[in-house]
Amino acid sequence: MVETTASIQNVSGFAAAKAANGLRIHLDPLSDKRFRFVDRMPIKISGWAIDPRTSSAVKVRVHIGKRVHEAAAVARDDLPKDIVVDKSQKYGFEVVAKVPFGIHRLKVEFVDSAGRSVFEPSLLFIRTELKFLSKYRVSRRHRARVEEFFRDAELEEIRRHIAIMLVRPVFSIVVDARRSAKGLDATLRSLKEQLYQNLEVNLLTAADDNAVAETQGLHIKRLKTNDLEKLKGDFVIFIDSGTVLDRYATYEFASAINASPDLDLIYADESWGRGRRSESFIKPDWSPDYLETFNYIGSCACFRLSLARQCFKSGNAYHFVLRFTELTSKILHIPKILCSHKFSRAATTEDTEANRRALGDRFTRTKRGGVVSVQKSEKGGHYYTHKLTLQRQPLVSIVIPTAAKIIEDEGRRIDLIKNCVGQIRQKSTYKNIELIIVDNDDLSSERAAEIRELEECRFITYRKPKINIASKLNLGASIARGEFLLLLNDDIELINPDWIERMLEHFEKPHVGVVGAKLLYSNRTVQHVGVVLARGNPDHVSRFSKRTDEGYFFSAVAARNFLAVTGACMMTRRSVYESVGGYTEDLAISFNDVDYCLKVGKLGLFSVCAPQAELYHLESRSRKAVLNPDEWLYFHTQWADTITIDPFYNEFGLAINPPTFVPASNKRFF
Repeated sequence: MVETTASIQNVSGFAAAKAANGLRIHLDPLSDKRFRFVDRMPIKISGWAIDPRTSSAVKVRVHIGKRVHEAAAVARDDLPKDIVVDKSQKYGFEVVAKVPFGIHRLKVEFVDSAGRSVFEPSLLFIRTELKFLSKYRVSRRHRARVEEFFRDAELEEIRRHIAIMLVRPVFSIVVDARRSAKGLDATLRSLKEQLYQNLEVNLLTAADDNAVAETQGLHIKRLKTNDLEKLKGDFVIFIDSGTVLDRYATYEFASAINASPDLDLIYADESWGRGRRSESFIKPDWSPDYLETFNYIGSCACFRLSLARQCFKSGNAYHFVLRFTELTSKILHIPKILCSHKFSRAATTEDTEANRRALGDRFTRTKRGGVVSVQKSEKGGHYYTHKLTLQRQPLVSIVIPTAAKIIEDEGRRIDLIKNCVGQIRQKSTYKNIELIIVDNDDLSSERAAEIRELEECRFITYRKPKINIASKLNLGASIARGEFLLLLNDDIELINPDWIERMLEHFEKPHVGVVGAKLLYSNRTVQHVGVVLARGNPDHVSRFSKRTDEGYFFSAVAARNFLAVTGACMMTRRSVYESVGGYTEDLAISFNDVDYCLKVGKLGLFSVCAPQAELYHLESRSRKAVLNPDEWLYFHTQWADTITIDPFYNEFGLAINPPTFVPASNKRFF
């Protein structure tokens, strides 16, 4: 216990004792931080206070917001031994209070024998109803309530902002009730409650819903499918009957347009169902390859009408979004849940055959041919996988750095480099490859000859005394002849023979710069299916999950954009590799693969994880992670302006410790 006779000072939290006007004061710990999430009710504020001049107890009041609580006197056995006390008195104090949700100012008032008040400086704290899921996150429900609390406090500011907006876009909202008018009342009510009301509401239905429209007090235009050309707004929003827009939705869209008037598409997060069974989709920023897995843009989006008119004849919503995003790259994601669906995702109906054709048409338009397959999700909904026919067969240079190790794995004695080369030779269906092996001058001539018998290889020796993986990869790449480089660890075993094709097919899209594979531990759990930067630190998503787990909205089973992929199996164009200077050799062991992906991203190119390319990563499960402080410092210094938030993994709503895609709210954003 810390206790002093100095003047009251604002030290860390409640833990320190304080004194003023001769009082001796101690407050029990409630928090060691100025801003505190209190997750238990009621709260207890306690301590002791003595006026040593009279050996008397001190009257204490606790102010929480506008409420004042008189403290009860309690006995304490932790009083300082240097003070003469009256054993008949109770020097301790205690206040037990229930506090409503929100942020409150708290101060503790001590009244000395002369009637003078001494105040403990104000503290801020916030009460939550649920215990934290972990040290770094709070519940989704709590996050929504906190956001609502703050936004309600900003209502007047929002209204003033709307009044002075320089750009006042008109949103043509099309409510589709053709299949069902279920939930239409709730949908129209949500439109009436929008804070930003520069709206044109249109009802797309075959039924007579005039009574509903009059009940909601909205001016509604009735449309048929071929009447969409008659829309007069600047942007169009398509929602189904039963979808409820958050009252801030159109304001958020309008605010984004005022900040960036050239935006053509704005989308936000959404949720399905109600209560404990509700499900939120916390989306990534613009992810062109993820869009070819399913329509992740969804319903909570507004499209510039002048471009949308070119796509109105598309067969369905997925076709429309695919066509629209081919016309523009001026796309913004708002990381907030701005619409909810009354029904669960599993209850949502979709025309999977029409979606499959829409994706097939996309491949035709972009001169990519192949087969699109519909995959049914066990959690509801569908996603789409594709196996494209490569338009050409470019040379792929597979660069394999090796330490010539022989390991034991589940009872098998494995010569890693020999096994890796043999796997490629015997199992891979793609044949236009060259193998470049970068050794440390510790590969015997006999072992090298054995490897050459399996596959014609080119050997190059790394001769520097200090091991530097980045330097070894650059050395191997320097003699490569292929149009593409495939950087590969030697502790890899193949699962599907067409792994190279499944990675290579993504490079038929000009925006792709790096492609990674799905890597499994030898026990068939996931080691890698994408890398995210959680609090600025690279980490693998969904590590140790089951191989068959489809992941959060299909993130583990279908193509998805990430900020980075692991260098254990990474494909990239050789021209891109050379243009960014290859791997950064200051990062000898750690972070060099992530650094490379970030450098490629600076060119405007995307990284993709392709789970259809599956491999085992044998040694990684038992290897201890070693972090070089100098490499950590270099990486964070180099990318400090980039790694604050990962655009493809929304830290506002997803767990970061570890990054499991579990919906959660992280305290650092409150």
